[in-house]
Amino acid sequence: MPTVPVLRLQAWNQIIDMFRKKYGLPLYPEIVRLNDFTNLDEYFMQQTIADAVSLLRDKEGFSPNIAHKFFRDLLGFNDNTGNPFDDSYYVGTLLKAFAQSVDLGVSKKPLAAHFRKDHRKRLNEVVSTLSRYMNLDKLNPSFHFHITKSCLQALWKLQKSKTIPRQIRIFHEHAMYGHFEGVRLAAVEILIDALASDESTQVEVDFVLNIAEHDGSLNMRYHTMKLLTEYAPFHVDRKDSGINVSSVVDRLGGVRRIGAVVGALRNARKRMCVPVIQSETRGPM
Repeated sequence: MPTVPVLRLQAWNQIIDMFRKKYGLPLYPEIVRLNDFTNLDEYFMQQTIADAVSLLRDKEGFSPNIAHKFFRDLLGFNDNTGNPFDDSYYVGTLLKAFAQSVDLGVSKKPLAAHFRKDHRKRLNEVVSTLSRYMNLDKLNPSFHFHITKSCLQALWKLQKSKTIPRQIRIFHEHAMYGHFEGVRLAAVEILIDALASDESTQVEVDFVLNIAEHDGSLNMRYHTMKLLTEYAPFHVDRKDSGINVSSVVDRLGGVRRIGAVVGALRNARKRMCVPVIQSETRGPM
C-alpha cells in the first residue's frame, strides 16, 4: 500500500483540520461529537479519512505526530451514546488504522526504528491500546466480537511486517474451543497465513491440522480445511521448510478424506433445516 508523498503532508494537515471542524465540537474540535451513523455517506467518509491518515509518513518514513494524535483523539473521545447503530465496525476500523500508522512495512525505504525513540513509544502505545480493547471486548462484547477480530488482525499485520516480535501464542489461544466461532475463524486464518513464513514450525502445523481433524465444531473443521485449500502455505520449491515433510503430507491426505465427509454432513444438515417447497400445478385459467 503506497504512502502519502512528503510534499503533500501540508495538504493532509488541512484535511485533518477539515475533519475536526466537520465532526468535532465547535469550541474543541479535537473532541469528536457523539456518533451519528444515520447518514451512511458520512459514516463511510469518516472511516475512509481515518484509513487514509494512517498512511501518512514523514521524510524519514515514519508516521508524523499529527497522525498519532489524530487517532488518539478519535479513540479516546469516541462516544456512541444515543446512536441507533452499533459502532463496532467503526471502532474496528480505527484500531486497524491506528496500528497501520506505526507499521514499518508500509514504508518502502529501510527504517532504523530502534534509533527513533518516539516511534518506539508510539508503537508501545498502539500495542497496549489493542490489548486494552481486546480485554474490554471480553467484559462488554461487541457485535460478534468484531473488535477482538480487528485487534487480532492488526497485531498479526504488525508481526508479519516485523514491526513487533512474532508471537503466535495469542492466536493459538483465540483459536481454541470456547471462544466465539467468528473469533476462532479469524485466528485460524491468521495461523494459516503464518505457516507460509520461514519461521513456521511443526508445532504450528500440528495445531492447525488438529483443528481440521478433531475440533468439536463441524463448521470450524470445514472452514479450516477450506482456508488451507484457498491459502495453501505449502510450496514445492521451499525444500528447506520444516513443514514440507512426509508426515505433514500424510496428515493432509487424511484431512482431505475427512473434509469430504464433513462437507457431505454439512450439506445434509442444511437440507434438513431448509423446508422443501413443493410446486403446485395449476390448470388453465
